[in-house]
Amino acid sequence: MDDFGDLLKESDVIKIARSSSIVSHDVAKILEEKLGRRNSAAHPSGVKIEQLQAEEFIDDLVKNVVVKLV
Repeated sequence: MDDFGDLLKESDVIKIARSSSIVSHDVAKILEEKLGRRNSAAHPSGVKIEQLQAEEFIDDLVKNVVVKLV
């Protein structure tokens, strides 16, 4: 598991999941969008995330990704 992160970037995992039909095209788009947003917030960029934005981010992922995978 520790080596997994060294071998593949998160964006690669999304592409593999999409090409393997593990996730739909729409779910992959959501994951790519959220990954980009997360990266902007995680690295020094001046992007500011407020509580409501964080709640919407989590709500969208749960409703449109997690629930569809279960």
